[in-house]
Amino acid sequence: MPHSSGFGSEFIKDVLRRGDKAIATARNVDRLKDLADLSAATLQLDVTSPMSELQAEMDEAVKIYGRIDELGDDLLKQFQTNVFGAINVVSALMPHWRERKSGFLVVNSSYQSQWGLLPLTGACFASKAALDPLLGYIKTLTLNAGHFRTDVTAPEKLDTFLPVPSKNYQHLKDGLVDLAKQLHRNQPGDTRKAVELTVDMVRGEGKAKGRQIPARTWLGIDAYREVKAKCEEDLRILEEWKDAIEATDVSVNGSC
Repeated sequence: MPHSSGFGSEFIKDVLRRGDKAIATARNVDRLKDLADLSAATLQLDVTSPMSELQAEMDEAVKIYGRIDELGDDLLKQFQTNVFGAINVVSALMPHWRERKSGFLVVNSSYQSQWGLLPLTGACFASKAALDPLLGYIKTLTLNAGHFRTDVTAPEKLDTFLPVPSKNYQHLKDGLVDLAKQLHRNQPGDTRKAVELTVDMVRGEGKAKGRQIPARTWLGIDAYREVKAKCEEDLRILEEWKDAIEATDVSVNGSC
């Protein structure tokens, strides 16, 4: 039940291409016409709605096909959507999953939420990082994607994505806006290929056939390179400070 743009749209297309059924959701269902034309069912959904409304929407969604297999001030807004919204949707679906005794959740996060924080993006990336431990008790695949060709860097999205707490931070926003303009439509990642791999991992097919599926994965060469470099840096620091780190333990032989 992905949402309406970027990865969400590609998930719907890939699921339909494989012969499965899909429900596309958005706050404004008019944005879903292209997916409806591909035979996706559509449903109005605001993940920040009260739980009673979400459960009513989930009941309506289940009625469409009889079942659902789930693939997906500023700080509060980000957590309402990315954390509490996701948890609310999962909570509304849990009775259905318990009844079926199965369910697989795919969480669309970002490698930058833990490995590459940028100025003014703290609320967004913190909310994405918060989902990992909170959803860990469900069969979950967390996607930590690099830069993919979605509309997140579109000029009209930047005011929402990059709030400025005061004029003292305007220069930071200006720098990120320039970076976003350079990235827009030049990102290295292909959303269709990323979605194809993700669905393969959920179903144990294609590139994932015969492999142990991890709880999280990274998507895109930029994510691979930056996370690998950060891990190597952390390993170097651990070795460099090993004696000092170990010296903080309670002594096993009783000495101070």
